[in-house]
Amino acid sequence: MSLSAPFALVSSLMVIGWVCRAIERAGGAGRRPAVWLFGALWLTIPSAVAAAGFLTDFGATPPRMLLVLPAVLGAAALFAFSGWGRAGRDHFSMAALIGFQSFRVLPETLLMLAYGEGLVPIQMTLEGRNLDIISALLAAGIYLCWRRAPGGVPRWAALGFSVVGLGLLANIVGIAVLSMPTPFRAFWNEPANTFVATFPYILLPTVHVAAALGGHLIVLRKLWR
Repeated sequence: MSLSAPFALVSSLMVIGWVCRAIERAGGAGRRPAVWLFGALWLTIPSAVAAAGFLTDFGATPPRMLLVLPAVLGAAALFAFSGWGRAGRDHFSMAALIGFQSFRVLPETLLMLAYGEGLVPIQMTLEGRNLDIISALLAAGIYLCWRRAPGGVPRWAALGFSVVGLGLLANIVGIAVLSMPTPFRAFWNEPANTFVATFPYILLPTVHVAAALGGHLIVLRKLWR
């Protein structure tokens, strides 16, 4: 029985629900229908595109899956620098914004489940080159240490976490791209990374990666302020 597919869907729903609830708490409750419509579209648009098989053509020029990456980057930046992102920056403490990143234990668990089912190459897991679990552990540690501290999270800790977290996120995204069956492939062990172009695994980049990146950008906005 496959566990990775339902886990991909449930964990993505958890992250989307977490984000939408945070928007409401930060001042979006008066626009609740818009907030939850945003969450529904976040889930259904990439799911529908992947379910239609549009992303599985790795021989296209450019490979269609690679078009997802700039879309994720753009969407995360757009959200982080939107009014909702500003509200989150102002409403939540630095400890809470960093603590949010502890959700990254979910995609790490998903990748290990998919690896056990023969869907994911080892370099994309904890047993290979994926060290993103460190981001989740650091986020939880910083939150627990400074959530009640009078001065909040020290600037050095927040900045250091952002550098490490963004670096580890870029690392796994790069490994995932270099494991796809495209002209850019650098990891030739099997299986190639094609599962991510299908439903529900498309939610790994479009929900988990997007949420991690958007969260980091909001932390940087707070640091800049």
